Amino acid sequence: MNNVSSNYGLSPQGLQESNLKQTINRIMVLQVFAQDLCILQAVRELSYYLREYGQISEDKLPTDPYLFPTEIIIKLDKLSKNDEVGVKVLDAFKRCRIYATFQEMWSYAIACPKIIHDFYGEPATNTEDPLSVYRTTDRGDPKILKAYDEVRDKTFLNNLAKANHGTPLQDPTILQCCLDIALHVGRINDNSQSNEEKVVKDVFREDFSYIKDIDKDANFTQLVNDLMHYIPDDIVGILNSTFLYSINFAWQKLFSDYQSNLFDIIYNRIINIEGRFTSSKPSESQLDYKNETDEFMLNTLSKWKIPMRMQELWELSRDPSPIAISAALKSLDTFDKEQIYKINIQNKQKKI
Repeated sequence: MNNVSSNYGLSPQGLQESNLKQTINRIMVLQVFAQDLCILQAVRELSYYLREYGQISEDKLPTDPYLFPTEIIIKLDKLSKNDEVGVKVLDAFKRCRIYATFQEMWSYAIACPKIIHDFYGEPATNTEDPLSVYRTTDRGDPKILKAYDEVRDKTFLNNLAKANHGTPLQDPTILQCCLDIALHVGRINDNSQSNEEKVVKDVFREDFSYIKDIDKDANFTQLVNDLMHYIPDDIVGILNSTFLYSINFAWQKLFSDYQSNLFDIIYNRIINIEGRFTSSKPSESQLDYKNETDEFMLNTLSKWKIPMRMQELWELSRDPSPIAISAALKSLDTFDKEQIYKINIQNKQKKI
């Protein structure tokens, strides 16, 4: 699975360390919200099979997309043996559990970002435009980059093994899967602006009835498909997967020094963000649009900057622990049941 190049993981000469860290931090948080939509996509697919093949009425569907009651698990287990949709049910449930595990692992990386920062922090390369090199794949001697990849990956694996010394989690397969996951944390393909914008548009949309391709846009598809091979082909086995537990626990042992100030920075910026727009000085060509633009931005911010979210953000700035981060970033909690299961049964392939 380890086929991700350092082409977009290097810290080139001249690129300020803070720029690299900010990019990683921003994308890590964005990825967690993308994982939420991947969970939502899988839950909607499972709900379709429950209604169409399991004779479950809409009022019996679970209200929490992160938690499946025992009676639903029993129904899914029965559906997984259905010749027509059994494989699809198992596939959707596996994806749901993998993305839920990702969210926990990402929360540790966000709480302790130094591990990921260091992972992509060296070496420097000779370049005239370091920022563009960070965002493109046209750089450096391939042999040198390959050698760096090998050193970087070996260092991560050694540190992970030390953190899990004396535990069964030193299994090479578990450690390698953690490395494969680390190669996706804080990065979307080559981290180009266009790739990031795709995910931003997926996440910050008004209509969530159509969320197809979010896993592809966020570059999770291949990683998830690879991990699925290690998970049992039965519902209860997926729910209690030893493999998912092991990679999660091994990961947590490495990311144990919580020291992130990310949410403190975000809170301090957002609390006064309206003033940044109203006090900005437009260019002469933009003067005619200044008032209209300010009004649009203030109205938009009022929809997103709600008291509940600001309170959560303030609490995270005081306690940026993985548990608190994971709970706060689970955005599906803000959806009502209708939003969660909004799906066009007549056009299932388009709406799931």
